[in-house]
Amino acid sequence: MFPDTVLRTERFVLRPFTPDDAHDTWASCVDPLTQRWLPLPRPYTPEEAMAWCTTGSHALRASGDGIHFAVAERDGGRLVGTVGLKRTDWRVRTSEVGYWVSPWARGRGIAAEATRALATWLLAEQGFRRLELRAATGNTASQRVAAKAGLRREGVLRDAGFVHTGQVDLVVFSLVPGDLAVAPAENRSVVADGSPTEAELDGIEERAASASPGPWTPLLETRAGIGGASFLQVGAAGGAGDEELHLTRVTAGREVAGPDEQLDADLDFIASARQDVPRLLAEVRRLRAALAAENS
Repeated sequence: MFPDTVLRTERFVLRPFTPDDAHDTWASCVDPLTQRWLPLPRPYTPEEAMAWCTTGSHALRASGDGIHFAVAERDGGRLVGTVGLKRTDWRVRTSEVGYWVSPWARGRGIAAEATRALATWLLAEQGFRRLELRAATGNTASQRVAAKAGLRREGVLRDAGFVHTGQVDLVVFSLVPGDLAVAPAENRSVVADGSPTEAELDGIEERAASASPGPWTPLLETRAGIGGASFLQVGAAGGAGDEELHLTRVTAGREVAGPDEQLDADLDFIASARQDVPRLLAEVRRLRAALAAENS
């Protein structure tokens, strides 16, 4: 089994659950966004939350299948989410990560920070060879967390998972010890090579501001000529010919969705895009100017 331990990041403490976490666990797990992608009981009762905090989360570690951490504020100690391991294979030293963030704490990068801390502990200190994440293809928020934490997208397992609405395809991400030397995607520069054009860039921010949820089909990638950087993926809602575009950060060298694969852009994705697009475009233009100066 995993050791009973406490991990710390710059902002949070990853610790075992206690009975004091029961109310915040219940409030988090009855939230519709939490329930959308997780196999939680419906309804989720306060009694189930207390059972999880007092016995269920600890039984997972005792069984050897994994370990679950409450993610709490370093200042004040309030629960803001959870991150944990499951389906651990001790023979080949692999495990699968999962997480959720409390509704009052979303938008602060908590899941990515906690996942990176857990991954470093697992791979660098516990001698594991692989950390894996599986997320429904429509769960774009979880996929963004994986990318920000430095996990690499490997592919799609068809009809491999279940949510409350039925069977779903799962996207697989992974992290191995050699990946720890590479900075997470959120800390890298975002650059572009000259496509899309300046005229297209001028319209992207305006289009992102009016974007709406729904299926999004990737249309093109703008890659950088600088090794180890990230790139922007630009797509149009509904397919070629539509006007609305979106951008998302993807680690350099990672396999991305093909032109026939649709992404589910939910409200969280749209909110993130509206916040990130202006900054990303400013970085694209700055790096383009630097590259042009180097080549002149």
